Amino acid sequence: MEPNGFISHQRIQDEIYKSISTVDKYIIQPLNINKNQITFSQLTKLICDDLKKMKFDIMKSDNLYNDDGHSIPGFLGFKTKNRYDGGVIKLNKNYPNSILIETLIHEYIHIKDETLPLLPIEENEVNSQALHDKTLLENVEFHVRICANILIMPPKILLNELSKYKYNIDKILSLNKDIDKLSVLKWISLIDRNFPCHFAYILFDKNHKNEIVDMNIEETYTYDHISNPKEFDIITVLNNKYSAAAMACSTKNNVQKASSINGMDYYCFSYYEKDLIKEIVYEKKPGKTKIKYDRLIIIGWKKSDYEYIQKI
Repeated sequence: MEPNGFISHQRIQDEIYKSISTVDKYIIQPLNINKNQITFSQLTKLICDDLKKMKFDIMKSDNLYNDDGHSIPGFLGFKTKNRYDGGVIKLNKNYPNSILIETLIHEYIHIKDETLPLLPIEENEVNSQALHDKTLLENVEFHVRICANILIMPPKILLNELSKYKYNIDKILSLNKDIDKLSVLKWISLIDRNFPCHFAYILFDKNHKNEIVDMNIEETYTYDHISNPKEFDIITVLNNKYSAAAMACSTKNNVQKASSINGMDYYCFSYYEKDLIKEIVYEKKPGKTKIKYDRLIIIGWKKSDYEYIQKI
């Protein structure tokens, strides 16, 4: 992570370039995948079959948490220091299927990419310092996320879809319906070099009465694919009752529309998802606590750019 809190433009583009080669070398070629013809379900089956050959068990669990007590979608454990000796992938059955499949592919890349360190089950393993090196872990996870996106949503195919359907994001999401909206929209924001865009997602925590009690801005940036990503003023957007984001929050529904923010006209797509659930285990409180939350995901472009797209 760079000093301003954002990953630099150069690092994003270098990682995408490097990861395309990684995915091709360790997955596309060995599995003889035709990227232009394979469906998402066919890709998932190939990966599951390959994991079986490598002696990795895939198990469902409802007891997966990080050190902070928050539930996580998956866990990968190796039997030995040799990645080809097999192991286990545990998937949290409390998560939506779209996230579990992405998690499975994410862990698969950890296994297949021989340049990555093994993150052992046992704390006293020789390379267990990897578990405690925050910078190393962040770099590894960023690389794996980019590789997973390249495998699940090949950039050329996704960019062709954007061009063909004139940035109709509803249509793009319908073509990628088996993939979590957040993954699709964030990936678009990183690979589409044609026009500057803004992206944000926000979580709204709820109490036992289903009332929103807290707002957490998870990510918000604008990226022109020339310079480093910069902060996008999402608070001002939410305070403008005529913006797509504010209307999505007030109606608890999806909204797409043009609006003016700080003197600039934008065209935005805002997706509001209600009553999602996460689990937390508190150190001094027995059992699991389920917390409801809503999620808002936003992607948009300058209105002038979006209108130009509709004409070409």
